[in-house]
Amino acid sequence: MSEQIGTKRFDIPRLTRRHFVRLWGLAPLALAACGGTAATSTTTQGVTSTATAAQTSATVAATATTASQATATRASATAVASATRAAGGPGGGAPPAGGGGGMPGGASETLDTFKGITTNGTVITDLFKIQPTGIPTTGVKQAAETFLASLTETQRAKTVYAVDDDEWRKWSNIDSYQRQGMKIEEMTDTQKNAAYALMAAALSVKGNQLARDVMKLNTTEGEIMNNLTGFNENLYYFMVMGTPSDIEPWGFQVDGHHLVINYFILGDQVMMTPVFMGAEPPVATTGTYAGLSVLQTEQDKGLTFMKAMPAAQQAQAALATAKSADNNVAEAFKDNVVLDYAGVKIGDLATGLQTQLLDLINQYVSNMDDGHAKVRMDEVRAQLAQTYFAWIGTTGADWVFYYRIQSPVILIEFDHEGPGPAGQALGSTGPSRKHIHTVVRTPNGNDYGKDLLRQHYAKSAHHNAALSGLLGGGMVSAAPMTGAAGLVYNTRGKVAWDRIWTDFCDLGLRGGPPHRGTLLGAANAKAVQADRQGYRRVTGELERGLGLVTGWAATPDAAPGWVGLDCSDATIAAWMQEAIAAENVAARREGERLLLPASPDFALDKEIKNVVTATAKTKHYWTEHAATHSM
Repeated sequence: MSEQIGTKRFDIPRLTRRHFVRLWGLAPLALAACGGTAATSTTTQGVTSTATAAQTSATVAATATTASQATATRASATAVASATRAAGGPGGGAPPAGGGGGMPGGASETLDTFKGITTNGTVITDLFKIQPTGIPTTGVKQAAETFLASLTETQRAKTVYAVDDDEWRKWSNIDSYQRQGMKIEEMTDTQKNAAYALMAAALSVKGNQLARDVMKLNTTEGEIMNNLTGFNENLYYFMVMGTPSDIEPWGFQVDGHHLVINYFILGDQVMMTPVFMGAEPPVATTGTYAGLSVLQTEQDKGLTFMKAMPAAQQAQAALATAKSADNNVAEAFKDNVVLDYAGVKIGDLATGLQTQLLDLINQYVSNMDDGHAKVRMDEVRAQLAQTYFAWIGTTGADWVFYYRIQSPVILIEFDHEGPGPAGQALGSTGPSRKHIHTVVRTPNGNDYGKDLLRQHYAKSAHHNAALSGLLGGGMVSAAPMTGAAGLVYNTRGKVAWDRIWTDFCDLGLRGGPPHRGTLLGAANAKAVQADRQGYRRVTGELERGLGLVTGWAATPDAAPGWVGLDCSDATIAAWMQEAIAAENVAARREGERLLLPASPDFALDKEIKNVVTATAKTKHYWTEHAATHSM
């Protein structure tokens, strides 16, 4: 398989990266699948999140020809984001006067192990299945490929993450929050059109219009405050998670003030949560977009449903009449919130009211493409008897309120908020209809499609079952390896790369963890030219080490920053390219020649060892196991 990126074509191997990734502990979800313990949330109103963020993906490694430059770009952006996020911020996603950086609620840069929203801390299993829907996702895939092809290599490096990367979870509604990905403001017209086309392919006509209108109302907010630098429709970021595929899992995220869309795809299945949409103001009365309005239907249908219930059931639904400035409990960094059912049980309502509630739910669900919205609504209907509706506020015509719809498979919140930056600028006090937040979640572990991804990884493990006898009688643990093999030297004082490991199991258990942190990439031509002696030292050791562990010839490539390894054929080169990329080490391929990174600042016991180790693992795994067993 090959992929066209800009004017160049790069070969992308068909190997599913998960087979090798799971052996070396790179997939965070695999730990839970293999019996690992997840952290437990303890509060009904929110939870402080805690995990480290991975910084790159195999896709970038497979396509970037200036990997070191791409890595530097991402590392710099990540450092800025970490510093700003660590500063802390207001709870519930509501910014302070003039906006605010940092994570909501003062949360740290790290995240706790993902579990998902539950009612009591325990996930209900078997709610979501990997199964065909018959609804094609080809259009979304093609739109994503077009968007990625429109970007430069450096832009792609900061846009593409692994499908299981924790960057999925680091979204926020806060206006000045430091985000990752490619910002619309930095895009060319061609890139903007491609980004908008991706949204249009993934969303329904109604949903796409709503998303674009939310963006436009951010300009209205900027006009109200005379601050179009901090608030405008171009301050939204796009990230692609994984490699767009018809079969393998991938997705994308749009993240910005009052608009967050997380869109996960596995085959022809789609999960579009968490989704956050809001506005201040939701109705523009002045400025560029005067007359534009959003979320009025969601507001009015919620009030109409509450008023349609008999008084006794309204009383059941009402949690309180006093409305605070922020009643939403499942906004940013609340992935694991424990939230028990409250309000009136829909299964106890008359059929007509049940139908009316389904229409209200569909108002939110139908923001995704029409076909997958129908599939999602089937999931909702199957749990309708176990669905609850809760209300805070009163039911007067112009009164402010909060409502929540919750079942095992969906959580929807609508809230009239207290004043944000625009409201504060206008002197508003207390919650009002001039500031709205909504959020849609999938409880019980399937936000971001994570339960589907977990099942996908588990299925991959079964595909590897044929290898269990060769791997010491069982699957290799997906937990990170605890130790690293030390360097072994020959009598001439050179590293004996071929003597560090005695067999495949020894290599797997003692070979050390894969390269951590940012992508281990190649030096650019300027760096090579600045230290040619150091570069010759590094490439010489890589040539020797790679030759010893593979038996193939290794030579410096004509392109600065790369050492070429002449594999026995193109098939193994393609397989190894993706497997090595899964170790967070950049890899390229030109036919049978596998290209691995080199830089004059590589250290013998660090970067050089990482490159040789990753190559040794993949070569042995292919030769002894993968080439002769079904994957």
